[in-house]
Amino acid sequence: MHEVTCRQLRTAFMSVVRGSDMSRFEDVLLANIESSSDDLSYWRAKLDWAAYRVRVGSLDSVDEIITSARNKNIDIMDARLYSRINFVEGLYEFFDSGIASALPKLRRAAAIALGCQRTDYIYLLVHAWLASIYRNLGNWEGVSKSLTTLVESDSQRTHEVQFRFCLVIGDVCQEIESYDQATLWYSRAREYALRLGDDAALSAMLYNRASILIYNLRLQHVGGGSILLNDGRIALEAASARNYTQYINDKSLAWGFDLMNGQLMMLKDELNSALELFTSARVEAAMPEWPEVDALRMADVFRCRVRSGRFSEAGEIETASALVEKINSIESPGDKAIAFHSIAIGLRDVDGEYSRKLMDISQAQLSLVLEDRRREKDMLSELISLCDKKFGSLV
Repeated sequence: MHEVTCRQLRTAFMSVVRGSDMSRFEDVLLANIESSSDDLSYWRAKLDWAAYRVRVGSLDSVDEIITSARNKNIDIMDARLYSRINFVEGLYEFFDSGIASALPKLRRAAAIALGCQRTDYIYLLVHAWLASIYRNLGNWEGVSKSLTTLVESDSQRTHEVQFRFCLVIGDVCQEIESYDQATLWYSRAREYALRLGDDAALSAMLYNRASILIYNLRLQHVGGGSILLNDGRIALEAASARNYTQYINDKSLAWGFDLMNGQLMMLKDELNSALELFTSARVEAAMPEWPEVDALRMADVFRCRVRSGRFSEAGEIETASALVEKINSIESPGDKAIAFHSIAIGLRDVDGEYSRKLMDISQAQLSLVLEDRRREKDMLSELISLCDKKFGSLV
């Protein structure tokens, strides 16, 4: 959700366990375990299921599966097994510790998967996830290489691989404001998710689409553009995403929806409502795992509290300065632009000179965002050109 909060959360990867009401996709994964004919196929199937469990937020059970898979297969040196172990560990690290910890494992999984037969989809699935994570980081070269691998490889393209490919392209199109193209790619992603029976995948897609739109809205605000908060598209996409996650009892993204809706309330100048959402128990509980998200959230909290008269005047400048120092540690220029802009608005009637200084810094960061978007568009153009040559075999 760099879109809503921070670049490290650009893609909503997970949805919570739905009790006994499992998705059709999980039913298939469990059936594969039951029908395993030998130890190797059993552990491959169990690790495939473990990857799904990571996506639905069940990290405790996954930790046990990973440990058992390693300990009980010490003498087996098979790429199909160890690519999956590293893949699941990479996803686990992402949710437990963040992208920096996840990347080494996922890259190792991709390298090991090169030794798998082309009929094994794990090679392309790892690259599909790498593409998502590189997009989170704004690493367009990495996105291009991973997605090009998906297009050019003759490895098996399952519906899951195709869903993730279409999701990344849809997210890129949405981010660069090619909304019509984004709709096309999201529709394709939806078709594959429905074929899979993967509700968690649909939830993530809907969440991404809404959150990227709101993120673009905030950047537009930073640039001084007019904001059409009554635009039906914004309300519809945000509501659709939230309604679907509630329908499938997805609670893992509840705090993300609080932040998303809090930002909409703040932009509408409904500051008290925004504060309630920004400081909800769900958000507070999630923040220790996402320090960069918290930095941006606190900038918005500061803005709302000062503008609504709920902040001690004596501490406004001191608090703002501490937040600025914290925000400087954020890598994403888009997040920095939005955070500095929020603090500047909060200080507008408190210290005009400091506010203008932060506005200038925010504009400088926005310029970096626009340069980055141009690189993103170039990457997408080259990739689409490649897809046109092999479109039928992929989508």
